[in-house]
Amino acid sequence: MRPMRTGLFGGTFNPIHNGHIETIRFVINAFNLDRVLFIPSAQPPHKPGAMLAPAQDRFDLVQLALENEPRCSASDIELKRLGPSFTIDTIRHVIEEEHGLYYLIVGSDAFFDMGSWKDYQSIFRLIHIIVMQRMDFTPPMNKVTEFIHQTISSHYTLKNDHFEHPEMKSIYVCNTPKIAISSTQIRDRLMNKDPVAPYVPKACKDLIQRKGLYQ
Repeated sequence: MRPMRTGLFGGTFNPIHNGHIETIRFVINAFNLDRVLFIPSAQPPHKPGAMLAPAQDRFDLVQLALENEPRCSASDIELKRLGPSFTIDTIRHVIEEEHGLYYLIVGSDAFFDMGSWKDYQSIFRLIHIIVMQRMDFTPPMNKVTEFIHQTISSHYTLKNDHFEHPEMKSIYVCNTPKIAISSTQIRDRLMNKDPVAPYVPKACKDLIQRKGLYQ
C-alpha cells in the first residue's frame, strides 16, 4: 500500500477564489495527490502591514469554498499557533503527526522568495516542493536552475520536469493553466460594489456580504 500523498497549500486567502480551487484541482491530477490541505496564514510574516480580513473569517471562507472538493480541506493549524505563521513550523507539525509523502505547493513568485523564509534550507530537507508556473508566464528553466543552485544547493540536478538532490527533497515544476482573477481584484470589486459571483463560490460570496468583509 503506497503512502498517502498530501499537498500543503498555504496563503492568506484574502479571500479565497475559484482560481485557487481550479489550480489545485490541476495539481492534484498532475501529481496524483490524495488530498491537499489549504492552510490560511494567521499572521503572515512577509505581509505584516497587509489589509487582511480576520484570520477566522478567512478560514471560514476557505472551509465554505472547499465543501464540494472531496480531496481538499481547510486546516486551522496556523490559527491555533501563536506568533507569526512560519511555513517551516507548519511543515514540521504536519509531518510529525502523520506518516506519508508530503508536497509543499507554492506559486513561482513565492518560490523565488523562499531564500528569505525562516530556516528555508530545512524546508527543502523535509518536504518535496511543487512550483506552480502559469502556462502564459513561465520563467525559463535556466532561471529556475540558477535560483536553485545559488540559493538552495548547487547539488540539485534537473531530471525531466523536476530537480533531484542526493540529500534534499525533490523540486517539481508544474505548468498550470492561466487564471484570470486574483484576490486583489476581488477585493477591489467588493470595494467598488461590483459583482464577484463569477469569481468566488456562492457560499463565500454570501458570507462576505453578511459580514461586510472587504467593503
